[in-house]
Amino acid sequence: MGVYGLLKSNQWVYIGSGDIRQRLLDHLNGDNSCIVSEKPTHWVDVVTANYIEEERRLILECDPVCNKGVG
Repeated sequence: MGVYGLLKSNQWVYIGSGDIRQRLLDHLNGDNSCIVSEKPTHWVDVVTANYIEEERRLILECDPVCNKGVG
């Protein structure tokens, strides 16, 4: 379990948390239309026990395009 971020160029597209492998596969299979339309090119992850708190902190700090309305 952990936190992951999807990005392209110098822009954060999405930050999420949970089972990183499963969530990335879900996104690759088109579960989020915003992520699909933004076409991220890279991903990063952090395995941490405090993933829910870390996800919220990173969303507020990085302001990803597809996480609007969170926080």
